[in-house]
Amino acid sequence: MRKSVALVVAKEHARPARGRSGSVCPSRRGVKIPIVQKIRHDCAEPFAAFEQCLKLNQTSVVNCTEHVQQFLLCAEKVKLAT
Repeated sequence: MRKSVALVVAKEHARPARGRSGSVCPSRRGVKIPIVQKIRHDCAEPFAAFEQCLKLNQTSVVNCTEHVQQFLLCAEKVKLAT
């Protein structure tokens, strides 16, 4: 389950959302799902590294495999306070 949440977080940031007209929608960073917020906070550094890698490797994103793995490892460790 955590991996799928982490992938949603990654996908949200990787490309802008598009509305029906094709225009870019406002950022979805305002999502209020607690685990998504916690992953964004706790895993900001590995995600930033992944995002930077994607920018530098737009034609060969496979070069970013290690970066996404580090982000997913971080996301799997995130726990909500109970």
